[in-house]
Amino acid sequence: MKQLHKIIAINLFVFFLFGCQNKTEKINKNSFDIGYEKEQQIKSLPTKDNGETIELFLKRIRKIAQSDDENNLKSFINFPLLGQGDGFEDRFETFEDLKSNGRIYSFFKESLAISIDIKQAPDLGEKWYSVRYQYPQGRNDYYNYFKIDKVDGKLKIVGVYIPGA
Repeated sequence: MKQLHKIIAINLFVFFLFGCQNKTEKINKNSFDIGYEKEQQIKSLPTKDNGETIELFLKRIRKIAQSDDENNLKSFINFPLLGQGDGFEDRFETFEDLKSNGRIYSFFKESLAISIDIKQAPDLGEKWYSVRYQYPQGRNDYYNYFKIDKVDGKLKIVGVYIPGA
C-alpha cells in the first residue's frame, strides 16, 4: 500500500512540475508562424512626406474607426487588400468588397477602434505589425495583424491577418 502512495505522489509531482509550466502559445496558420514572445516594440518608422510614425498612424486610424467615417477609413487602406485568417485567404478589390464580408470587416474595424498599441511582428515579415486590442469589459488582450507600407508616400494598410476568423 505504501508503494502505491509513493507512485501516486511521484506522478502528481511530475504532473504539477511539467503541467504547470508557463508556455508561450504560438499560432501556426496559413504558413504563418507568429511568435508573440518575439514581437518587438517598434522604434519609429517615419514616412518621407510628413514624418508620421507607425504609432501616430495607429492613433489617427483609431479615431477614424471610432467615428464611423467610412470614407476617411477607406483612405487608409490600399486596395486590393489581401485578407487572411484561419482557413481563409481572400483578396478584397474595393472597400465595398471588404464591407460585404461582415465578419472580417467587423474584426478589422473593431480591433482598430479599440486598439491599445502596435508592435512589429517580425515572424510575419518586416512590414507586418500586431495591433493589440481589448474589449471594454474584458481583461484579455487580442491581436490582429496588419501589413502597413508606404503607398504614394503615405502609410496604408495593404494586408490583414485575423486569427480566429
